[in-house]
Amino acid sequence: QLAVSSVGAQMLRGKTERTTAFAVAGLAATLAKMAYDLVLYNSQDLAFVELPAAFTTGSSIMPHKKNPDVFELIRA
Repeated sequence: QLAVSSVGAQMLRGKTERTTAFAVAGLAATLAKMAYDLVLYNSQDLAFVELPAAFTTGSSIMPHKKNPDVFELIRA
């Protein structure tokens, strides 16, 4: 049998949610930095990384250009 006092339960309110939100925010910041680097290194100026066609889309004005839409959305 679990015995929890009402005062103890009230003191724990929000701590789990705050910890989870902090962890998710840290993960989102890390993914945003990674996506920014991939977009930068995939640009025509640097071209250190070449993304597969599944992660890019063409432009209607410049069909030869590959836009890394997936990583742009993650970065945002």
